[in-house]
Amino acid sequence: MKVKWTTAVLLSLCLMVSCAYAESGGDVLESIGGWFSQAWEDTSKWAEQALDDASKWAEEVWKDAPAWIENAWGDASKWIEQAWNKAFPKLTEIWGDVSGWADGVYNSVTETVSAWWPDTFRKVTEAKDKAWGWIQSASEEVRTKITEKYLQLLSEEGKEESDGGKPTEEACRDLLKKLNLSDDDIGKVLETVRVYADQNGISVETLEQIMLPYLVQLAEDASSSQDGQIPAIAVAQYLTGIMVEKGIGTEEDARRTVNILKETLNIR
Repeated sequence: MKVKWTTAVLLSLCLMVSCAYAESGGDVLESIGGWFSQAWEDTSKWAEQALDDASKWAEEVWKDAPAWIENAWGDASKWIEQAWNKAFPKLTEIWGDVSGWADGVYNSVTETVSAWWPDTFRKVTEAKDKAWGWIQSASEEVRTKITEKYLQLLSEEGKEESDGGKPTEEACRDLLKKLNLSDDDIGKVLETVRVYADQNGISVETLEQIMLPYLVQLAEDASSSQDGQIPAIAVAQYLTGIMVEKGIGTEEDARRTVNILKETLNIR
């Protein structure tokens, strides 16, 4: 941003110098040096101040977000807050002014803020002794859907290069659609996942494979809940919070988690 501002100002200065030079026959160049140097210094200071003000604005926008996350997620908020604070300001670029979340999202669903979303998070993260222990106690319908998703992915391996498709992303999109999210909101959720993957050096495809079972359970709970629709921002918090809670912070962690999942589902 600083480069763009200073470049624009310098171009303007160059045009002014050119015009002055043409009108005076060149004499102006003898005295222009000091003025130009001062203008550059003033412009640089202005650009730095603009950037500093933008940074302060971003901090102001974000400072109350942890309180809203805690309000929505209760005990799970520490994992979600950790993931989202690490990704700032990228998440602000995706989701916009954080100060608008309370009015635009949470305040409109106050009756559901402490209902089924945290319950689903707790259900899929409480089995500490085994990475996918929660699947063993999930309903038969959920286990079947998860297995079907992975068998479908295995059958589509290799197609990505030939037809340009992305099987794991499409599988995630299908599940996100079951949450009645708009295409724009689905894009924001997936972009949030990409930010997390990029920050931790994890391939997006591997991370999406890990996401699938959690999305299956979320979609299942959403369909049976009477408490209304889960906002897109809460879906993104749910997914990133799980990654942090489960300690998936590297590509090695992610691949090991996928392998354990396949063993749990008895898929080779």
